[in-house]
Amino acid sequence: MSSHVYKDDLAIGGLALIEPGTGNVKGLAQSRPMGKRKGETFLNYTVPTRYGDASGFQPGSTFKAFVLASAINQDIPLTQRYPAPNPGYFPLNEFETCDGPYQSTEIWRPKNSTSSSSAPNLYEGTQKSVNTFFVNLEKQTGICEPWKLARQMGITELTEDNIIPSFTLGVADVSPLEMAEAYATFAGEGLHCDARPVTEIADAQGNVLKKYEKSCTQVLASPVANAVNDVLRGVVAPGGFAALQYPGQPAAGKTGTTNGNNSVWFVGYTPNLAGAAMVAGVNRAGQPESLDNKSVGGRTLYASSGSTTAGPIWGDAFKVIAQWLDDVDFTRPSTTDIRGLLITVPAVSGKSYDEAKAVLEGLGFNVVNGGEVDSAVAAGLVAWSAPGTGARLAAGDTVTLYISDGTPKKKKGKKGGGAGTSDAGTGGTVDAPAPPDPGGEGPGNGNGNGVGNGNGNGNGGG
Repeated sequence: MSSHVYKDDLAIGGLALIEPGTGNVKGLAQSRPMGKRKGETFLNYTVPTRYGDASGFQPGSTFKAFVLASAINQDIPLTQRYPAPNPGYFPLNEFETCDGPYQSTEIWRPKNSTSSSSAPNLYEGTQKSVNTFFVNLEKQTGICEPWKLARQMGITELTEDNIIPSFTLGVADVSPLEMAEAYATFAGEGLHCDARPVTEIADAQGNVLKKYEKSCTQVLASPVANAVNDVLRGVVAPGGFAALQYPGQPAAGKTGTTNGNNSVWFVGYTPNLAGAAMVAGVNRAGQPESLDNKSVGGRTLYASSGSTTAGPIWGDAFKVIAQWLDDVDFTRPSTTDIRGLLITVPAVSGKSYDEAKAVLEGLGFNVVNGGEVDSAVAAGLVAWSAPGTGARLAAGDTVTLYISDGTPKKKKGKKGGGAGTSDAGTGGTVDAPAPPDPGGEGPGNGNGNGVGNGNGNGNGGG
């Protein structure tokens, strides 16, 4: 990290590493050491606001992966083509939110910063990070499912204020740890695990005082995640934006560059490690500003991007770490239609654990006991499953069963995705949204110039 961004630079560099399938945090690094001397800070820029007091930085096009996953989950073929005009022309009321059409009479005219064919398919549109292609794709998926999916994958501080048409271009401030946790879900074939920085606490004699168990939920069907991996591996393959960062074993990822180059990202992963690298410009007051023409790591950045500025941080780390990682490959998606591979999760609420387990295992699912929860269902019976009733998964995917303690749960607010049901296969319990973050609205977004409610004329990309 220190060789890419110096501690005294008017920029922040950050890197977070997470192990798929466990959520174990393998590493956190930032360019500014902890302390009160020059070039030091008491803010941890690599973790969510609630842990490190830093508000995070806009993620740019790395958010496109959530729309891609939702599209595949909705059976949109990888070969499907959508127009990619430059600039685009999109009436905002044509976009669907969780509560119907987006309420605005404005016209959004996002731009592309990368070139492509006039109508890319999901492979080309993603690998070349084409903004207006993804805006058209989001019109097809709606905004609600990608927003819910991002929350379920670890971007938990998203609020309802972020359900806006420019969501796909990066609308909310996030941390490297959140992005690494989210992309680790793709690497884990759709199994999301909460970030776990500590696994246990022991005394000097080695006696374990407390253990922190992993907390994992299947939020995407494995064939859907495998298809996402197949698309994103093209970014690190020869000819991809991040081809120079290839670590010597199968890898996938996505670049992100925000409007004005205020922050640039690369989030990448192998089948057994996910990492998010970020470089963001700040002024002496710590407020975001462009990286352009700044001295960063001993060189002046006349232009910056996710692939050329953040990507090398990720690449340098993974090229060293790769020697300790098992040399395994991603599971290739089936050539058959994904719909034919998926099985609907049946209703199991009110059944005994053994009965529900037998039903689910009979369909080929892996079943995990999630422990007791507050529920009005009779004590000792299954309260709900995650993913919930109606979700579509593949054989071998994990369904977690939660057992009722017979105590009705107190209402905390709105639910996203439902406790016993699902939304287009991404069900399971989702906590109530956090209080609105003022940074999610106003002028611009991950790729915007501020056309109403944060829907900017996006021109970020790779």
